[in-house]
Amino acid sequence: MRADLQPETATEVAMLPYVLRHGTRALPSMRAINRHREELYGTTLGVNVLKLGEQQVLTFSLGLLGDAFLPASEGILEPGLRLLSDLLFDPHLPDGVFRQDAV
Repeated sequence: MRADLQPETATEVAMLPYVLRHGTRALPSMRAINRHREELYGTTLGVNVLKLGEQQVLTFSLGLLGDAFLPASEGILEPGLRLLSDLLFDPHLPDGVFRQDAV
């Protein structure tokens, strides 16, 4: 994701990926997310922010085992992508705002 670098919003944009990784509606805490990642054979989840010219670039990454290395009935691509999607589009927002301890 990219955002124009603006002095008024630079801090909020830079914090966003780190706040989002604190929970989703389905997995409302970092502990719940980490347990779920472990169920997905140690799937890794990464977030980062960098400056590229006059833009801030937010990256979200997911590292998964290939389905070829798992038992036939245990594909983890779909649940891994669901986790990433939930982080971006369905964050944990009690009372409609981010939790104070996440911010």
